Amino acid sequence: MNRTLYTLKSCIYDKFSCIASACPYHCCQGWTIAIPDESYKKYIAYEGTLGEIARKFILYDEDIKAYRMALDKHGTCPFCEENGLCKIIIQEGEQDLSPVCTVFPRMKYLTSDTMEQGLSLGCPHVVELLYDIKTPLYFEKEEVTEDSWNDEITEDELHAIEFDLQIRELLRTLLQNRKYSMWYRLFSFISVLEKINEAHQKQDEMTVFELLNHFLQDNYLHEMQTYLLKSVQIDIHTKFALITNLFETFIPDFLGLSGNCRDKVEKLISAHREMTAECYHDIQCRLSESMTSGQMEILDEHIAVSDWFHNALLARNKDYLHANGITVVLVQILVNYMRVLSYKQYGAFRKEDEIFQISLAERLIMHAKDRGDRCIEQLKEKNMLSNAYMLMMLASC
Repeated sequence: MNRTLYTLKSCIYDKFSCIASACPYHCCQGWTIAIPDESYKKYIAYEGTLGEIARKFILYDEDIKAYRMALDKHGTCPFCEENGLCKIIIQEGEQDLSPVCTVFPRMKYLTSDTMEQGLSLGCPHVVELLYDIKTPLYFEKEEVTEDSWNDEITEDELHAIEFDLQIRELLRTLLQNRKYSMWYRLFSFISVLEKINEAHQKQDEMTVFELLNHFLQDNYLHEMQTYLLKSVQIDIHTKFALITNLFETFIPDFLGLSGNCRDKVEKLISAHREMTAECYHDIQCRLSESMTSGQMEILDEHIAVSDWFHNALLARNKDYLHANGITVVLVQILVNYMRVLSYKQYGAFRKEDEIFQISLAERLIMHAKDRGDRCIEQLKEKNMLSNAYMLMMLASC
């Protein structure tokens, strides 16, 4: 089937440029760095220190059926200098970089006739770009008239993808509906995904769109928010216990991904150990009443929209839409709790810490899938991802 190629990219995509040694939390650490066969052969043939590093640290991994870079004792790529620059670029040139290293934080996904291009929030500089945007994020679609491709996608597969894209767009609109507070948008988002989950798995389009039409109506959303605000009492001790239990689940992997920012992670953990329900509630209320609360809510919106847009259709297993929605919400819960922990340490909102914390949460939940998924399974076993518990963890003071 011959199709014309379109590109769809976020409004910040073309603004990104790697800041190299100025990056506060570089990407050459903490996770699996795959090395293609072509790069492996090139690297082990290097003379001198580069060749020695390649022959010692590049291993064949039976699990992924590919070569990967073994990290050093600090959890960092052995090709990485102390200042975050790459020895390969310095000595051989950027053209010798492995494709994985060249691409990140850029992401590309093919959906029917469109190549979607995005940026991972696991990169702190990408997060920083979001700070300057006050209007809702938007995505630009362009036809690439000089290119086309032949693929093997069937009409049924194409229809299924288009079905999912419509759902994704409707829920993106919900996440950007500023008539409602961010916590309520997130709760409505995950609630709707749960309500359509069974029908979506059966590819029952009529039922899915009937449910979406009902639960996304402005009247329904307004009435439900009014009901929750009036009728649901959030016990601060229960909420605190849920959030701290959730954070505790991720601590070992946060440490594993901390790299050159291990001291920051250890300080967060220390603040977490000292936190009480009363202190948590007090700080959360201070933050919600502060002059920066509007800025934080807009940033949270951008994070949720970016995560949903770029991850909604990934890992197309039985309940992928709902599962991917859970990851979007988990990032928000973790970022908001780390915001409280940071305030406890410094008594103020600090942009540089916020940027790092967002990238840390993104790297674990959205990228280090083996680690993140393992933690999510533990939370499911404890029944911590039910809608009732999600509401408690998301609701503001």
